[in-house]
Amino acid sequence: RDFEKIVAALLESQGYEVELGQESNDGGVDVRLLQRDPIGDILTLVQVKRYSPHRKIKLDAVQALHGASKADGADRSMFVTTSTYLPSARRFAARSNVRMILNTSSDVQRWCVEACSGIVEDKRTLVDQMDVSRAIQNAKRNYREIVATSGGYDMVINKFSVVLKETKHAALLLDLKTRIVDHDGRQQQGHEVPQIGSVPDLSGIGPREVRRVRKVEGGFRKFWDGEGHYSPWDGNPAYFDYRD
Repeated sequence: RDFEKIVAALLESQGYEVELGQESNDGGVDVRLLQRDPIGDILTLVQVKRYSPHRKIKLDAVQALHGASKADGADRSMFVTTSTYLPSARRFAARSNVRMILNTSSDVQRWCVEACSGIVEDKRTLVDQMDVSRAIQNAKRNYREIVATSGGYDMVINKFSVVLKETKHAALLLDLKTRIVDHDGRQQQGHEVPQIGSVPDLSGIGPREVRRVRKVEGGFRKFWDGEGHYSPWDGNPAYFDYRD
């Protein structure tokens, strides 16, 4: 699942609108990509497999993805694996009527390098120190400026963020650290709140601490990042449960 999330985040950094599938019963599709185009939107279905190097992707796996792509009316499909592909699978994907891209670990590594450099550059052009300072000061004055989401599989994980910039359809969020206010003695279960301290230096903010999100129509400060919905924090400590 972590590999699916990494791949989804990397593809989102390339400009796709990304929807991460469910952990089970996904119908052979882990990620859906939507690429906006003046002529027409392009839908790509992605299957992700984290396999050991010796476990190569077989023909039936790529055929299943192609079938799911056809059934959903997708324009093309993409397979991403930490392993490689059998010759029969490569031949099938290479057919002119299949329109499937096969990727391996080397492609993911390249995406990581491109994403990191791109995110750093984005910060220099899209936000500045004034944006960070303004967002933190606003959050200190009004907790409703903080947005939050909770989720997780067999766990409850909270994320708190402040809005750095906002447009009609999207926003740029800065993640906040959390502070535990009570716990079970092992810090595996309890309640936490966002930690709003001094204004961080933009140069010291990590690439994953700033995220792009889509705005959700019909509500104030409601966003979607491909995994969960953000909405204004209610000011109450949020329950967390890190037990698995």
